[in-house]
Amino acid sequence: MGTRVEIPIHKAITFDFGAASAKPGDFALNPDASHIGVVVGRNEAGKLLICHCASGQNNIVITEFSASGFTAVGKLAFMD
Repeated sequence: MGTRVEIPIHKAITFDFGAASAKPGDFALNPDASHIGVVVGRNEAGKLLICHCASGQNNIVITEFSASGFTAVGKLAFMD
């Protein structure tokens, strides 16, 4: 079995930019950081699209950032 390493989310991801400048590969988090998604691009209207697990749909989905309950975007701190 592999080794589990826990890193506090606030130390691993920086959140110093808004959704307007988010790029594919950045992360999206909801307010309490209990759910995370990955930015995959923008739709025709320019709205940010997030790929994440939706337990209610028992699937991986792509939804709009604001419609999914996400409130912050960031990237891994070492990628700055």
